[in-house]
Parts: sequence; structure tokens; C-alpha cells
Amino acid sequence: MPSRSGKVLVLSLARGEKPLPALGHALLLCDRLGGTHPDAVHACALLTDVLGDPGKLRPRPGVACTLEYDPVTVTATGVWNGRFIRFERIYGSLCSMRAATGPLFAFTDNLGRSVRA
Repeated sequence: MPSRSGKVLVLSLARGEKPLPALGHALLLCDRLGGTHPDAVHACALLTDVLGDPGKLRPRPGVACTLEYDPVTVTATGVWNGRFIRFERIYGSLCSMRAATGPLFAFTDNLGRSVRA
């Protein structure tokens, strides 16, 4: 069981405007890198910059996405340095989600299959 002061998040990604059914999920351990996330190093670095709060992530400049609305919903739940994290957001497309969150929710491909590094 992770400690309350650890950095542990369960992440999920779903198609549509609801978090269920999830296409995929990953366990991200950042106090000692690991879990099932295929790019824990980069995902943890990204979260470290925003003190574990995915809501503070900002879109990467220069990323262009089409205006097609094909929503995805992401969630992050866990603990970051003793603070409970509960994040849920709907993005207009996979492209806009990836532009905003970088590698954080990049654990499934476009069809929802798990990605392993």
C-alpha cells in the first residue's frame, strides 16, 4: 500500500463525455518510478512541474488540432505528497487532450489498446 505522502495516481481515458466505460487505465507511481504507465518518467516530470495537479497543465504551443468534436474524458485519482487528487476533464478530441496533457494520458493508442513502452 502506498504511503499517504507518496505520489501515486490511477489514470483513465474514455471516449465520449463520461468517464465510463474506460478505454484504458494506468497506474502511475512517481515517488519511485513505476506502475503500468508506459512513460512514467515523462508523465511524472510533467506532474512534478504542476505539483501533481493535472488541472494546471497548459497546452503545448504550436499544436494544431482539427475542430472535429470527438470527445474524450480523462480522470486522475490518487495522492500527491499527502494531498488527495481528483481530476476529471472532457476534451474535444484526442488531439486536444494530448496537446494539453502531453504524455500523462498517453497509455492507449487511438483505438483504446494499451501501449507499452
